[in-house]
Amino acid sequence: MGRFFPGALFIAAALLATLVAGVLFIRGHQTFPWWLSPSAQPQGTLYLTLTPTAKTTSGIYTLSLADHVLHPVLVPLRGSAEMPRVTPHGILFVTDHIGKRYLTTPQLALLSGTTTTRLTDTPSLSKRDPLFVPAWAHYVYSGQDADALGTDPESFTTYVFDSATDKGLRLSAGVLPAVVPNVAGVALLRDDGIYLATAASAQKVWTILNGAATLDDQFAISPQGDRIAWAVPEEGKLYVMHVSSWQPFSGQLERVVDTEAQWPIFSQDGNFIAYVQSSGTSQSIALLDQKSATATRIFDLSPYAAGTTAITDWQ
Repeated sequence: MGRFFPGALFIAAALLATLVAGVLFIRGHQTFPWWLSPSAQPQGTLYLTLTPTAKTTSGIYTLSLADHVLHPVLVPLRGSAEMPRVTPHGILFVTDHIGKRYLTTPQLALLSGTTTTRLTDTPSLSKRDPLFVPAWAHYVYSGQDADALGTDPESFTTYVFDSATDKGLRLSAGVLPAVVPNVAGVALLRDDGIYLATAASAQKVWTILNGAATLDDQFAISPQGDRIAWAVPEEGKLYVMHVSSWQPFSGQLERVVDTEAQWPIFSQDGNFIAYVQSSGTSQSIALLDQKSATATRIFDLSPYAAGTTAITDWQ
């Protein structure tokens, strides 16, 4: 006992070399940290808006995280299809074209199988951020009218669409409505921060400190409702807040990631955040592992026009 076995040193060295060599492994052209075992790797499908650099029209695509293959879902020959979200009724999106007919103003539409159905016929000059809110069993969207054109969040109004009257009912000033689980309301972005808007009021939950918010400052809420990811590209930061209560609101900053991020979105289990990462004139899709705080680029977006890409769902 207590004797030194010379072979042990060789074995230990070999094991150490194996670990060092295995810090990263390559799957196709993607790189993953070694501690992400197959069971811990992100699962599901990202829903994207992309505009190929050779075209002027945007379309809806999916990116499978199992094989990192991009699939076109709806790529119009004319007009645009943008901001897809999966609902119980099909894929909800915004379009300015149905079949062979251009629409006077963009409208919400639903893709079910191969059939596209227009949902709204409301007069807003622009529409974005379509959303189905289960607590209300209604569609929600952000719209901008001719008398309120601008580039700040409060130049938009968030509406609840009433299919019985075919009208958008004003909920609050602001943009980027997001479902808040187990709460009869939506979170949205206003000029000075993120608010929780219900039928009765709008309560600020997170204040932006450096100046006013912009339309590039997108945020997302985890499916569990316990985290907010807020991308502020002009600061080069991705903030993650842990939420312990929404009503009344209580939360604290959990993590700050140095990256020029846009369009953050949580995985269904809340363990990962996908986002569009910019570096100079190039952009890619990156994943942040919440457990290890490691960010990894998973898909190159150089064939697509910068500034037009959005990730709006993860199923």
